[in-house]
Amino acid sequence: MKATSFRAACALLFLAFAAIAPGHAQTVSAAKLALADRYVDLIDFDASFKTRFDLITRQLRNGAAGDVIAYLRDGLDVAKIRQQVVETAAEIYTEEELNTLVAFYGTPVGKSILAKQPQFAAALSVPIQQQIKDLMAKYRRPSAVPQRG
Repeated sequence: MKATSFRAACALLFLAFAAIAPGHAQTVSAAKLALADRYVDLIDFDASFKTRFDLITRQLRNGAAGDVIAYLRDGLDVAKIRQQVVETAAEIYTEEELNTLVAFYGTPVGKSILAKQPQFAAALSVPIQQQIKDLMAKYRRPSAVPQRG
């Protein structure tokens, strides 16, 4: 049971944080990395990561043992993940895009949008979770699962 819970926890974390996976290594300038770092500061990555992780662990508490959740919480290197986010942003976004993101998220409107992101994500999670529950209920009934052919 613990192995299944651990695999489920890892799968959920992978899906939730897939967007922050590092891209292909490229050489980027120190100036561009500094700009990406400023962007990551503005979007308050650390708080966003904590909020997302807390949402995931609340969902896992129904099926995963507390020790699995504690293991994940204690084992994740948030500083390393943050650095990967900075490097990935610097690799993917152009300098002009990063400058625009930094300029926008530094404005009152940009800050307001960022402040609403947890509420936005939480509101979206409800219908998504319901759809997953509905699908899993059908999955448990083999006759309801469409056959691939």
